[in-house]
Amino acid sequence: MNPFFKQLGLFLFIILAALLILEFALRDIPNDYKYKSRYLKEKGNNIEFLILGNSHSLYAINPEYLSSKAFNCSGVSQSYDVDLAILRSSINNLDSLELICIPISYFSFFFDLRSSPEAWRIDNYNLYWPLEPQFAFNTEIFSRNFKINIKRIFDHYILKEKPLLINNLGWGNNYAERYSTDFNISANRRISRHNYLEKGIKDRSQEFRRQIESLKSIIELCNQKGLRLIFIQTPISHEYFSRTKKSQWETVYKELNQL
Repeated sequence: MNPFFKQLGLFLFIILAALLILEFALRDIPNDYKYKSRYLKEKGNNIEFLILGNSHSLYAINPEYLSSKAFNCSGVSQSYDVDLAILRSSINNLDSLELICIPISYFSFFFDLRSSPEAWRIDNYNLYWPLEPQFAFNTEIFSRNFKINIKRIFDHYILKEKPLLINNLGWGNNYAERYSTDFNISANRRISRHNYLEKGIKDRSQEFRRQIESLKSIIELCNQKGLRLIFIQTPISHEYFSRTKKSQWETVYKELNQL
């Protein structure tokens, strides 16, 4: 065999081996997705109250203060289609479940994790639940920036830092405003992403239909299983609310009433 191809083959083998080692090292690091998936699998039959949804419920509802045996299965940027997939994949293991809680946010009917800047999170659902149907991607190492993954490995294996960002019942206990403690600044940053109707509903029609249909399917599943479903709205600051658009709120409430 040509020496060049031998050297090329050895080089590719080393690269592949290194990537596999990094992939397994990353998958072995505890994370919120793996923890919640395992909790539903191992302790799901004890859960009476399940909390789904995005960061609004992740940081707003701490099951430790509820009288029911509750678990917070929310996630940052977790859209309704992901909520539905989680529920479908876990419902047969939730023997004691009586109540499901889902937040209705200003932006949630128009937000789709798959088409958002947070799409890298989909990989975590595929790897650690797993969900059906699968959404996209399937590796840790290619789901994030290489430097971020190296930092995760260093922080966990060298610095021994705690990787979980939730308490033992799934509540997000790491909330912090990274940009500013000024509500005007933080509101401006968020509202620029959340005013979807400024571009027109047609620009979000696919995402809009997918989220509405997902909510309808959740309602149907709850009816089939005899479960109560409640929708909530978590508090928002005056600075944020004053920047929202009336037309988008009207669309949210119109669709909610039709559900």
